[in-house]
Amino acid sequence: MGKFLKICLLLLLSVFYLQPATAQLERMRAGHWYFGDGYGFDFTSGKIQKEEGAAIQTIESCCSMSDKNGQLLFYTNGGGRSDGSSNGYIWNADHEVMEGGELKGVRGGGRSAWQGCLIVPNPADDNIYYLFTIDELETYLIEDPKFPNGKGFSAFEVNISANNGKGQVTTIGQNITTPSFEYLTGTQHANCTDYWVIIQTGHHFIETNADVLDSFYVFKIDETGLHDPVISPIFNGQEEIRDEYGAMKMTTNGEQLIAGTFLYDFDKATGKLDNPVDLKPAIQTPRDPIAISPDNQFFYNFKVESSGDTAFVFASYQYELGAPNVMETEVKIADVILEGIFVIGTPQLAPDGKIYVPSWADDPLDKEIISVLHSPNEKGITADFELDLLTVSEDFSFRFLRFGNFMDHIFQKKPLSEHRENSQLVSVQCDAQEEVILTVPPDKIAYAWSTNTDADSIVVYRSGRYWIDYATGCDSGTDTFVVDIINDQFQVVLPKSKFLLCEGEEMTLTPQPIKDLNFQWQDKTTAISYIIKEPGTYSATAQEGLCIDTDSLRIIGITPPSVDLGTDTLLCDDPFLYLQAPYSPYYNYEWDNGATTTDFWVFEEGIYTLRISNICGTTEDAIQIYICPSCDIYVPNAFSPNGDGINDELQAFKEIDCTPINFQFSIFNRWGNLVYTSDRIESSWDGRSNNNQFIEGIYIYQIQYDLLWPDGSLRKEIQTGDITLFR
Repeated sequence: MGKFLKICLLLLLSVFYLQPATAQLERMRAGHWYFGDGYGFDFTSGKIQKEEGAAIQTIESCCSMSDKNGQLLFYTNGGGRSDGSSNGYIWNADHEVMEGGELKGVRGGGRSAWQGCLIVPNPADDNIYYLFTIDELETYLIEDPKFPNGKGFSAFEVNISANNGKGQVTTIGQNITTPSFEYLTGTQHANCTDYWVIIQTGHHFIETNADVLDSFYVFKIDETGLHDPVISPIFNGQEEIRDEYGAMKMTTNGEQLIAGTFLYDFDKATGKLDNPVDLKPAIQTPRDPIAISPDNQFFYNFKVESSGDTAFVFASYQYELGAPNVMETEVKIADVILEGIFVIGTPQLAPDGKIYVPSWADDPLDKEIISVLHSPNEKGITADFELDLLTVSEDFSFRFLRFGNFMDHIFQKKPLSEHRENSQLVSVQCDAQEEVILTVPPDKIAYAWSTNTDADSIVVYRSGRYWIDYATGCDSGTDTFVVDIINDQFQVVLPKSKFLLCEGEEMTLTPQPIKDLNFQWQDKTTAISYIIKEPGTYSATAQEGLCIDTDSLRIIGITPPSVDLGTDTLLCDDPFLYLQAPYSPYYNYEWDNGATTTDFWVFEEGIYTLRISNICGTTEDAIQIYICPSCDIYVPNAFSPNGDGINDELQAFKEIDCTPINFQFSIFNRWGNLVYTSDRIESSWDGRSNNNQFIEGIYIYQIQYDLLWPDGSLRKEIQTGDITLFR
């Protein structure tokens, strides 16, 4: 058996922040969003992309679940309306209704619930998930004796491996807690394994009594399922519309909860909520569209504000979550003038760390647009709000207000004290052993290698960084191996002088002579010389055991040059012309005057020629430039034919280089009668006609003539004016 080196972890003392792969894997549970009328977003590539094929139909309630690699598992609209006007379903990854997933209007919650559903993984079984639903307030408002207090809070178990991998749904508890409407959230337990699910009771709505106090019901979820709730009173707010009963947003660290207009402390170990703080007027109503930054520093409120009788703006405000006086930290980070009216839906934190906001836009709200907060962890306007990032729908009937409901702890970045990285340099002489084995640290029950495997060890043959991310309960870390396999035995070198390939030609690449080694090109062929027929990147690799070396060369395809300076041009109003040739770093340029630039300024008549060449050939083009002919003719504006020898005659004068053709000089009196005409510019008028003197006054003249243009045509010019005759 060949020699090998087995590398085990050496624990180091350095502790610093690093985003662990385990957190990244949790974030991918929100890799797919399904909402509205069959719409979807896919975040598994690291950026938002539209996704087609969803079966969902909903305006509000929706939630989805993917595995830690971002593979879709199932999704739902949470339930239907109890009067039968809409139905609820649970769909599998093939977008088919899962067995047991027909909720109709009697099971689950309501599809118009603000936070109508929530999905929680079973902590001990990757195939089992719990779906929790909450009813819509409309059930209470509809006269339906089947649900006098609404359908309340319900629970289902989803086994994604059942039914040949298509999944199966069973009911754990129907109407577990009533009355309860609209709002449902959750977070991870302090033990980093179990979960909490939080709802609010709705007695205030049913009994219409301002003295009735409601409560938070906080259910623990572990591998055995749903436990009895921990009950905390809801802070008593206003009499008519209770400010504390509203949408719930949990910080990603699970330590604080915004419910309605109040901020509560949450004990992740006991499930208790206390220390309510009123956030008004930062949050004006319990239904304001609120979002919390991933690092828990800020919360945001998105609003449509009036800026006049008919003008509106989309405004976004940032507040510091832990400040003693929240309103003193208010910063307006967006103030965008709207062209129509807007209804803003629920903002949602996404796997890419951004916050997306759905909105109904235009009049009559027939457009669904998505806006985004690009950097929610940044203070002030650097949070970078962008209105109308993309349009999802332009159909009034396909509007929606929610993207889904996720436990936002999956987007958390671990604090400094909770994540440890241990790093080790592994330096190996390539001729000393045949393989390098890296092993999992001891006592780690959840881990993932950078090579996308969860094996106990990996075998590596090349230099590079290899790491394993692990988590056991709340303990997480990254062990990094910097493997440096030193090769001083041989080198592969491709000729760098040849990298241009003419269209239709071939070239041959031959690396520097190599010993009897395992050798191959990028396409796995093993011939020493490689014939290249098209552009691309080509690499040659030689290997012997762990000794390996690679060189690559990018071949650039070029074609014979082409140039078109345009058609022959006549310069009239502009005194110059700018000529520009197509640019390529592989072209040589030569104008007929010796210039070698890509551009050229023309100021005179003539023929201008450009020659362009490269290794594939030479071409040239020429353009002839003409200057428009001009002929300024001057006529004095007065003369005095009184015989004193001064200005006794009126004559037109031309430029020296002006050659008018078919010249005609005519003078008219104030009544339009012709008093003088001549076809010679040298002729003059003495103010007489047939020896009769004309009286003093103003006379009109007209000069007509033709000019010869470069194309051989004659173009008529007309000049008019007035002259004054004095005696």
